Formats: sequence, structure tokens, C-alpha cells
Amino acid sequence: MDAFLYDIYFNKRQLPIDKILDKQFVREVRIDNLPDLRVAYIRCREPYNKKAIDPVSRQLMQWANPRGLIENGSIFLGVIRSNPGITPDDKLIYDACITVPESIKADKWVDVQVLPGGKFAFHCCEIDADNAEEVWMSFILNWLASSDYQPDDRPPYQIYYNDPDTHPLKHNILDLCLPIKPLYE
Repeated sequence: MDAFLYDIYFNKRQLPIDKILDKQFVREVRIDNLPDLRVAYIRCREPYNKKAIDPVSRQLMQWANPRGLIENGSIFLGVIRSNPGITPDDKLIYDACITVPESIKADKWVDVQVLPGGKFAFHCCEIDADNAEEVWMSFILNWLASSDYQPDDRPPYQIYYNDPDTHPLKHNILDLCLPIKPLYE
């Protein structure tokens, strides 16, 4: 199993497996429920990296700002629709989202969807946007593998709390939100 993980994450995905394995990580996870979230979103079909996601996120913020959504406490999040371990980079799907009230409808700039709520494992972190895959893998390998939970069929989310352009190190402060269900049902 170790050789298999090493091959996938170090050789194919070029992730530093020695940095990913960290037993301290287990203490930094909380379990909580999220309600269903009605969101406006713009879909990105490119690799999961800053170069691909930033323009879509900026476009969404430019749409949301004149509608007063940013000042009204809307949540900005990303929905990870594809598994980068098995999906080719040019087929990965990411939705940049912002929560919206019922009065907001889809238009020529955004679509609207309801993201399913439920039980999630949350890990709050501060990261460089291009290290997100590494942090997700650490979350899964260090916490999920030793927990009493398994992932369910809902997509994972990233809830963003800052604008990285205003951060001194250009980092994102965010929650990684992994949808979970009990290991034994």
C-alpha cells in the first residue's frame, strides 16, 4: 500500500509524500453539520491551481460585489467536483461559488445551484493556493484514514475567509470541508 501511495502522490502527482504524512494533523479537525447552501457559481474546467481558479473567482466577485452579496455576509466557497488522482488535468471541474438568497436567479454570468449540506470534517488552514492538493492529501491520509468516518458522495468544499491579494504572504485562509459518514453503519 505504501508503494502504491508513493507512486500516485509522489511520482504521478509530484506531491512531497514526506510533507503530507503528519500525525499532528489529526488534532486540527472538527466535525460539524452544514445546511444546504444556495449558491451562484461559475464553473472552471482546468487544472486545480491558482492560475486557473483565480480568474474565475475574480469574475464571480466582480459579479457579486455590485449586488451587495459580499457585504451581506455571503460565504465564498469552491466546490471540488473531480478527483485529481484519477481525472486528467484538462477534465477537472471546480465551481467558484457564493451563497445567495432566493431572489438571485441565474443569468448570463452565473448559474445557481443548491449544494447539499450534512456532516463534514473541517480543517482550517492557511495555505498558498498552489499547495491545496498537498493539504487535502494530508487531511485525507492523516485524519480520514485514522478516523471512524469515510467520505460520502457529496463533493468536498473549500470555504474561503479572506482575499489572498490582501494577505502579506498571498495565502488563502480557508476551511477544507470533507463530506463524511460513519465508517460502520
